[in-house]
Amino acid sequence: MLTMEEYKVVDRILVNYLEVGDLIKIKQEVFQVINLLDTSDGWDIIVLDNYDETKTISVPDGSYLKIVMLEEYEG
Repeated sequence: MLTMEEYKVVDRILVNYLEVGDLIKIKQEVFQVINLLDTSDGWDIIVLDNYDETKTISVPDGSYLKIVMLEEYEG
């Protein structure tokens, strides 16, 4: 299992520009986007957490999210 320290924030992006497969960081947790649903209140982001459990995260339209990637260590 990966720890949160192994992820590096690389950008902030509007929720409507997310793509399936993106890794996002919300409240110190990292999730993989598996689906995006446009709702009347904003967006429902269907994600996988670090334990491969599916969750739905609802965010208002116009929200920015942190895009992350794995830190690569050379050693």
